[in-house]
Amino acid sequence: MKFFINKRGGLAAFAMLSLLFTASCQDHHWMAYDESNPLPEPGSPEALAQAEKNRKAHTKASQFQLDKPAGAAFKGTIVSGMVNLPEELAEKALAEWTLYIIARPLDGGAPLAAAKAVEVKFPFNFRLDERNIMVGGPTEGMKLRIEAMLDSDGDPITKSPGDLFGRLEGDAVLGAENVVITLRKKSS
Repeated sequence: MKFFINKRGGLAAFAMLSLLFTASCQDHHWMAYDESNPLPEPGSPEALAQAEKNRKAHTKASQFQLDKPAGAAFKGTIVSGMVNLPEELAEKALAEWTLYIIARPLDGGAPLAAAKAVEVKFPFNFRLDERNIMVGGPTEGMKLRIEAMLDSDGDPITKSPGDLFGRLEGDAVLGAENVVITLRKKSS
């Protein structure tokens, strides 16, 4: 043990343990070369066939993307309206907080569009449009669930006890205007 203890004893011990654990961890991934599927020799018929297969797959993927316009092809309002704060919360110091407004398809899934605002004054008017699209693209008559969150730490993933939430009662149709969301403390 005295071998490991010197001015950099912790570092030496860490290095030795890392080597031991790394070596023992990798043995179950070992495979004999003749059992593996090595790459074909460049220029061989197998390599040329694989290259042609990859080219066709890439071309097909590119055509798919061109045939289906991205969400950015949509122009116009997804939803617009106002976020309110109840009077009992209006006195609270919220200047450093971050407001997130999210439009999701009513049938679920990833957010269609989202916006982030800082140094918000209430009531806060908002508009989600083509610049806010996150995933996919809106379709005519699409029904949406509109949510808002006033977040104390600026990270929409974390949920702090004081964060405020709101949701439009009912659903909105793509292009809806004058929707009103009132933020409230989340009930436990």
